Amino acid sequence: MVTIHQALYTNTPVFWQGYILLAIQAHVPSLHPPPCQAPNNCEPVHGSNLSLLLLGIFMICIGEGAIRACLPALGGDQFDKSDPVEQRLEASFFNWYTFAISTGGFVGLVFIVWVENSKGWDLGFVVCALFVILGMLIWIAGLPFYRNQLPTGSPITRILQVCSIDQTIYMLTSWIMFCLFARYC
Repeated sequence: MVTIHQALYTNTPVFWQGYILLAIQAHVPSLHPPPCQAPNNCEPVHGSNLSLLLLGIFMICIGEGAIRACLPALGGDQFDKSDPVEQRLEASFFNWYTFAISTGGFVGLVFIVWVENSKGWDLGFVVCALFVILGMLIWIAGLPFYRNQLPTGSPITRILQVCSIDQTIYMLTSWIMFCLFARYC
């Protein structure tokens, strides 16, 4: 069974390596598509250049997806549910986590876009990779202090529970929509 730490160990390098691939593609002119002849007459990227571009984007998506899925669970595991003080701290953690994610989005929209527009796309991707590496180093520095909770139970049981709940919600919403639009209830 894969733990949160194993998922982070394997996917964080995939994440920053995707940014490095995009930085290399943005920096090396032979990896660019030919320049546009007119604003509406551009040749699309193709061949190995397209493969490299898509590989970098897919690596970022896989790494980001794993990190976004694992970090809230890792944070939630650090608190004892039976202790009222830690329950309040857990709520505070999720508030700060959401704030940090939102702040990261804001920094990305302002600072990273400014770097890419004024200094170049290659430097913008390198800055993104450096931020991911910095986050990974901060996470690794905290490893001795984390409460490591091993997964229990069967993952298949949990998946079936989620599917059952999802099916129940689907059936209820379908019935509600039928009643609203058919006006038979």
